[in-house]
Amino acid sequence: MKNSSLNSKWLIDYLPDEVFDSLTDEDRQNILEYRKLQLAIKESMNKIGTYQKKIERLKCQINS
Repeated sequence: MKNSSLNSKWLIDYLPDEVFDSLTDEDRQNILEYRKLQLAIKESMNKIGTYQKKIERLKCQINS
């Protein structure tokens, strides 16, 4: 499976369990929330790309 976040501007690499477990509760919560938001941004960017392609197709149909 390809890690699509590798091209992301806001990539947080995978943290091994021992590193993640050594963080404070607040740091762990912040990382989890950040990753959740990062996923939401990625999904939104994918939707925007899909809509932009659809708009371009419709523009071409209108102009033909």
